[in-house]
Amino acid sequence: MRDLLRHELRMRLGAIFSWGAGLALFAALYVRIYPEIAKQMSQGGSHFSIYKAVDIDMGSFEGFVASTVVQFIPLMLGVYALVNGTDTLAGEEDRGTLELIVAMPLSRWRLVTAKAVAMAVAALVILAFAGAGGAVMLSKMQLETAVGATAIFLAILTAWPITMAFMMISLFLGAYLPTRRSAAVVATAIFIGSYFGERLTSLVDALEPFQRLSLFHYFDSSAELFSGGVKAGDVLVQLGVTLIFFGLSLLSFERRNITVGALPWQRGRTAEVPKSAKGSGLGKPGAL
Repeated sequence: MRDLLRHELRMRLGAIFSWGAGLALFAALYVRIYPEIAKQMSQGGSHFSIYKAVDIDMGSFEGFVASTVVQFIPLMLGVYALVNGTDTLAGEEDRGTLELIVAMPLSRWRLVTAKAVAMAVAALVILAFAGAGGAVMLSKMQLETAVGATAIFLAILTAWPITMAFMMISLFLGAYLPTRRSAAVVATAIFIGSYFGERLTSLVDALEPFQRLSLFHYFDSSAELFSGGVKAGDVLVQLGVTLIFFGLSLLSFERRNITVGALPWQRGRTAEVPKSAKGSGLGKPGAL
């Protein structure tokens, strides 16, 4: 299992460094531009109203970082989570490489566990890159703020539980649905629905009872993240969803016949003998 885990991590090195570098530059850029934005706002810049319309806090440095960097990083990393999650099982089956992996002298639950651990490590390292980008940029700036470089680094890392939740949802869909395409479509719909559903329910009072159905409801991207810290209850919900769908992934993959394009209820179904073959002896064992 350790050899498989090392292999899975090596296969993800390119994505880790590319995504990590990109998100690090994104975090550093937004931290760097805040003084100029604050200066223009103090001069009465009216063109910043569009930022307020999309719920970006321009009133303080911590509010700006939370509502831009902390909020947008899990949205961007969510693309990696969906692609990686659905490709891990369904994509390998479509390419015909999953048969070779299953042939290894390891139980199926160990295979899925190794892949899930590799995904978790990859997501954490990418977020660490992003956090380091924002922290290093802030440490080089002479900015009067109560938020330190370490606080920014840790705030960005809070995106790991929700990223893992969507990764495990995608992994389950890849293990349950017949193809990677179908798994990706459903996973993308869940991700987009969760984000915009949370936005919509926060704006419409009648939909407020449905807020808790969205994973983004349990992700804090406000200035209170720096003052009050992460809410333990929200993290437990995200990790609970992660564990539930990881368990469903194990169950689905244990029962899965390695076929291409077959739904779970179709796998293992014996081919029906045509009516024309009945009575001719062609449908009987040893008839060929």
